[in-house]
Amino acid sequence: MKMMRFSDSWPVVRNLLRVTNARVLTSLLLLSACSSDDPATPGNVVVAGAGGAATSSSAGTTSTAGTAATGAAGTGISMGSAAGRASMPSTAGAAGQAAAGSGGRAAPPGGDVNMGAAGQATPAGAGGMMATAGMPATAGAGGAPGTTPGTPTKSPGCGMAPPANDTGTMITAGMVPYILDMPPGYDNNKAYPLLFVWHGFGVDNASFHGYLNMKAVAGNDAIIVTPEIIGGGAMWPQNTSYFDGLYEHFTTKYCVDTNRVFTTGHSMGGMHTALLGCQRADKLRGNAVLAAPHATGQCVDGNMALMLSVGDSDTVVSANHDTEFKWYAERNGCNASMSMPVDPMQCVEYAGCMPNKPVRTCRFAGGHEIPGWVAGAVWGLFKKL
Repeated sequence: MKMMRFSDSWPVVRNLLRVTNARVLTSLLLLSACSSDDPATPGNVVVAGAGGAATSSSAGTTSTAGTAATGAAGTGISMGSAAGRASMPSTAGAAGQAAAGSGGRAAPPGGDVNMGAAGQATPAGAGGMMATAGMPATAGAGGAPGTTPGTPTKSPGCGMAPPANDTGTMITAGMVPYILDMPPGYDNNKAYPLLFVWHGFGVDNASFHGYLNMKAVAGNDAIIVTPEIIGGGAMWPQNTSYFDGLYEHFTTKYCVDTNRVFTTGHSMGGMHTALLGCQRADKLRGNAVLAAPHATGQCVDGNMALMLSVGDSDTVVSANHDTEFKWYAERNGCNASMSMPVDPMQCVEYAGCMPNKPVRTCRFAGGHEIPGWVAGAVWGLFKKL
């Protein structure tokens, strides 16, 4: 397995999180700045930045063969400084006007956790064939290394009858509950994409299931799993134990295309998504991090497409969001200075990315929320892989 070092700072963060119970509780309070994901009364979710005319363009932008992408330094991420989130799910009767600190809970004062890291210089086209100078580089081609694009690889669960009333499974940490969305008319001989959706701090999976609502955009095409933290805990672990156990369960009990396993998550769930994108890139085809910084440390290589979505006034991710965008683009060998608009209009993709490893970034006028178009942007990237 090829290893890539992006930074050694992640172990420091992990050690900060492994403190005494009292300090962990304090850290969880700090993470409320990363949440404001409190469940709303159904029908009272307020989102900002939704809408806008869709702009589409053909995939691929002219790239020059052999151009090296320069690594960029990550920015220190303050996880204890936000004072509430505009336009988050509000309680019944709350005003829908987006305003700093409205529609969310104020975060208590606390310390900062820095999660920025140095980017790594990556030659454009590394890990695959370079584009001929002057020729368009195609973005979004599917397939895992060694396979024909679009050809599914069936998991061991193909041909088996799915479990009845499947609402949870045992992993190393205990019984993890989840909401399972199966495609209508599920065929146990057809390999389906598998999508994991990780909720943020202070919100349960049932509320987040309706808030991000990946079922609305991908429910006909994919098996969607929205896990809950064991025992009603407040924080995803800083390891891959949940993903590993769930991956084992769903690939052995259901017919999954193991070339098309995806993850996405928001805020604290976005941080967990970023961790998985670092440590399980060899099992993931696509990773969409919503309102969270990239993970750092010893990251494995893989055939993984990337996405980052962030609001312009979201202080949880970075004071300079372009730093995060550049890191994501350069991880996959893209030219961060050459982007092309895609649908939805808030998003762009980059030229010169490594074969089959497109990168999409989306920014909007807003804070630490999930605009209504984000789910479509996530699945719009994943479904073409």
